[in-house]
Amino acid sequence: MFKSKIYKYWAILIFSSLILSSCMTSQETNYLQTLNIPYPKEGYKEYRLCVDDNIRCSIYTKNTEFANTFNKVVGTDENAGNVYVIYHNGCVLLPYFGEIKIVGLTLEEAENLIQTKIQESILDVQVNITLVNNYYYLLSDRGSKRGQFSIYKENMTIYQALAQFGNTDRNLDYRNVQIIRKDAEGNTYVKSFDLRSKDIIQSEFYYVKPNDMYYFATNKNSFFNITSLSTFISTVLTPVTLFIMATRVKFN
Repeated sequence: MFKSKIYKYWAILIFSSLILSSCMTSQETNYLQTLNIPYPKEGYKEYRLCVDDNIRCSIYTKNTEFANTFNKVVGTDENAGNVYVIYHNGCVLLPYFGEIKIVGLTLEEAENLIQTKIQESILDVQVNITLVNNYYYLLSDRGSKRGQFSIYKENMTIYQALAQFGNTDRNLDYRNVQIIRKDAEGNTYVKSFDLRSKDIIQSEFYYVKPNDMYYFATNKNSFFNITSLSTFISTVLTPVTLFIMATRVKFN
């Protein structure tokens, strides 16, 4: 009688586990699916500087004494001296040259504008500008999809960004990824997109921009996610073992 009950519970648990594990399908995680979502097409656009961005500005001139002084203005560390923030009025405040408005410009446009301003005093000056906060951010409850990451190329795509993390995490919801972005004035807006759809290619979500923040919610079916034989065996054996131990204690 006791053995027949055990076999019955075994059968119920195995059957239930198989059903529950089937809740997760490849359609929930596969990329480049044909879902026919009408995302407007939008080609790559150069990043335009925003309020609160930080730029590194270095100059080169035959007047080496002045160049060394400008490039090594005392900061929080020896490499931060020539880093400048774009304030809410859209300007950076450069030593010796005052405020220069560069918000909304590309890096090249800002470089040319600052160079023209400095050339009013130093004719042979050359200016180099780089974006310090050239990062994007991932948020989720999973350690593999969380943190600050470098944008290593100018036209980096969302797929190239995700490739840095290896295998797809089946516990995350790819159907409704939220992206938090800022406009040139520093205002924040939130949009969502389906990362599984190939329709995001050449859309506003395709290219990663500095300061982008991506939020991945937990997949509601992840509780039943059985991804390997060992996980399946563990899922089935744990309650059965506990049941047997409890039953033996009862009969003893």
